[in-house]
Amino acid sequence: MNKIQTVLCTALFALLSTSAQAALVATDYTNLGDTNATLDTKTGLEWLDITFTSGLSINQVTAGMSSTYAGWRLPTNEEVKTLLTNSFPSQTFTSGYDHFSNPSSTPEGIAFSELFGYSSGSFSYAIHTNGSNTYVSGIGFDGKQIYSEEFSASHLNYSSGGYAVFLVSDGGTTLTSFNNPSINTPEGELSDVSTPWGLGALSLSLLGAGFRRKKKH
Repeated sequence: MNKIQTVLCTALFALLSTSAQAALVATDYTNLGDTNATLDTKTGLEWLDITFTSGLSINQVTAGMSSTYAGWRLPTNEEVKTLLTNSFPSQTFTSGYDHFSNPSSTPEGIAFSELFGYSSGSFSYAIHTNGSNTYVSGIGFDGKQIYSEEFSASHLNYSSGGYAVFLVSDGGTTLTSFNNPSINTPEGELSDVSTPWGLGALSLSLLGAGFRRKKKH
């Protein structure tokens, strides 16, 4: 089994795990099998692959909300913190200003990059804002460093080839959620938690994707 198969099987295993463990799974954005979005099953939120916003500023992305990014919105800092907490349950994030470095790549770090894509090289970094300040969060060095802190360039016009912009959807924006709106229900509100949503469809999607590595959009 190659690395990508291992990563995707890890994501599938997470879906079958107990509710104490977050499950991040790939969903399809515009076409069956494109896996260009990621669902956090704990929150019901879907996140657009950061390859779609790589190199853009927050203001540039915001300007495209009615066209290119219709249906997506900027996440709150708390939503990003929750995403990181659910992605890396062994770490404790405080105010969003944390670094966790490891001597080698971790399965969770690799899985995060494979699901969200790469903003540049071996980095999966995206910026977000609370309205007053700008922050950068993500995983670097191919899964070795979790990074989340206030960004020195705190204006909304900052852009860099190394960073993307986080975008999130509450539902109905992706092909997967359009066909199955129940996936956007937070885990704690699901009436039937005994059967994970769309398990068969997810398995087919992963197989159809050929266990391929995310490429830049």
